[in-house]
Amino acid sequence: MQQVLYTRDAVRQTTEGGFHRVLRKNVSYNKYEDHIQRIEKELMKKHRLGYSALVKFLILKEGQQQFGIPFLAS
Repeated sequence: MQQVLYTRDAVRQTTEGGFHRVLRKNVSYNKYEDHIQRIEKELMKKHRLGYSALVKFLILKEGQQQFGIPFLAS
């Protein structure tokens, strides 16, 4: 699967006037991976989550299964 992941630090201003870093990652899909995007949309709808929250949810869920890390589903 051809997938490009890279990280980019984004600086966000807080309400207190300070700054903090936000880590961003991007995922690219090739032209043969439309099925993945359809599944992604169905999972977002099923769990009532946005894209970012869905990715975090699935990572935590898989981490629990693989490594026994405690995880509470919402």
